[in-house]
Amino acid sequence: MPTRTAVSFPLIVPDPPKPRPGRPPGIPDFTCAAIATLSERLEELLAPFAETLEHRDAIPGINRRTAEVLIAELGVDMTVFPTAAHVASWAGLCPANK
Repeated sequence: MPTRTAVSFPLIVPDPPKPRPGRPPGIPDFTCAAIATLSERLEELLAPFAETLEHRDAIPGINRRTAEVLIAELGVDMTVFPTAAHVASWAGLCPANK
């Protein structure tokens, strides 16, 4: 029966890249550039709704990005919903939503 010889290889783990200022670690430059471009375009499109955006951003638990999504999904005319409960239910924000 042949003898087995254990061979060990050194495990070389490179140091993780140092994060660049203003960029989350692990996110490629092209992704950050695409996000920046889309964010600028979103600002342009939401400019007419700045006041509504600020009101929604002031709601506790709603940050600017969530306020932008609410405007995109619900619009700015809330008269189409009979009550606030209808809005919350349609948006999937009602407490019973699992």
